[in-house]
Amino acid sequence: MIRGIAQPHPAVIAIDLHRGHLDPEIATMPLEAGMAARVVAANAKFLRWCRAASIPVFHCVATYRDADEIRANPGWRARAEDPNDLRNNVLVHNLKGSPGCTIMPEVFDPSDFVIDAKKRYDCFFATDLDLGLRAHGVDTVARDVSRRLLPRLCGRGGFRLRRHDGRRGFPSMGAAHHRHRIRASAERRRDHGARAFAENPEPETRLKEPAMTSHMIPRERCDYSAIVDRPPLKLPGGARLAFWTIVNYEVWDISRPMARQVLPAPTGVPLLPDVPNWSWHEYGMRVGAWRFFELYSRLGIRPTLATNARVCEDYPRVAEQAKRDGWEFMSHAYDQLPIHKHDDQAAMIKRSMDILERFTGKRPVGWLGPGLTETYETPELLAAAGVKYIGDWVFDDEPTVIRTANGPLVTLPYTVELNDIPMMIVQHHESEYLMRRAIDQFDRLYAEGRHR
Repeated sequence: MIRGIAQPHPAVIAIDLHRGHLDPEIATMPLEAGMAARVVAANAKFLRWCRAASIPVFHCVATYRDADEIRANPGWRARAEDPNDLRNNVLVHNLKGSPGCTIMPEVFDPSDFVIDAKKRYDCFFATDLDLGLRAHGVDTVARDVSRRLLPRLCGRGGFRLRRHDGRRGFPSMGAAHHRHRIRASAERRRDHGARAFAENPEPETRLKEPAMTSHMIPRERCDYSAIVDRPPLKLPGGARLAFWTIVNYEVWDISRPMARQVLPAPTGVPLLPDVPNWSWHEYGMRVGAWRFFELYSRLGIRPTLATNARVCEDYPRVAEQAKRDGWEFMSHAYDQLPIHKHDDQAAMIKRSMDILERFTGKRPVGWLGPGLTETYETPELLAAAGVKYIGDWVFDDEPTVIRTANGPLVTLPYTVELNDIPMMIVQHHESEYLMRRAIDQFDRLYAEGRHR
């Protein structure tokens, strides 16, 4: 395992495992005795296994201050007033401090946490349960014993929560947990929900299922690291610099607006089809690509080809030449459309990787998003598809490792400062300036490389 990669932090939420339901001697709303015994035995076994696996257990019991508070609920009031309702004793059920509110001893351990405030199931965000889970670094719900309450508890969407100090263990409940609320994180994650497993399979089998967590924001995927605080990055042969030469071959669909406007529309409003700007892109695949092939062949360099998978379909002659010359194929999505525009991002990523694998005989391990675009979930989807490194994160001069729920991804430094599109099309620099900037960047990095 790569040091510093966050692993899932699961917890078990055990709902209504208290004596008011399961202890026939004092239960105010008893479960049938035989069923209660089976529920207690099964959960006792499951929770023992979880504790042995260092998975914390949160017991939740809805308690009420008095009968008037229960009567304020129209549903409970109607049941209490109906002499034929099996639960017409609801006004004495789960009164705070009563013996029925205590957890069944067979399923309780002193290391467990108990949350007995009411109103936590139908409004999950910022409740005691929500804040308690966040306070203890939990990001995955491993199980919920109540099918009736499960959709309301977990159907709000996920949340990704982690302790940033890296310490093991869980602080005690009470006043301490309010100091760990991390309000900013709560606001970011309020629309994400927790993952829960089904009730019946054996725990050893169920907990091997992948947990669904919500999406991390970029700053949560890697710890801040000042380059001056790191040990020197040793390169083969004592080299000061490593060059990563990348060529982008892309497909721009003429049915869409052209993002790169070399020739503005005569009316000032882009029109479809945009033939002049589409044909400018097409020139690169018909003419410019072959200049690159000749250049790199003459220099003896086999660059990385960040290519739309659709290039293999629309321009097989170009793709075949890159394959013949030994270029490394790096996936650049299916075609030149921002990641955010795909309705099924996972399907697009898989399609792109599969096409390149069929064409080259080798599954690509690199990814560069169109325009370096990503959504919050993109890193998880890329790692799941087999991607090992990406070029979208232009935040460092050295390789870094970022966390995903599906394993680590390496980020390689991709320079937008020397990319021809920003320099020539966006910033309108003259050709000579590109060479000057390239030399300046080399001189600076080479000098720093003496000590790095």
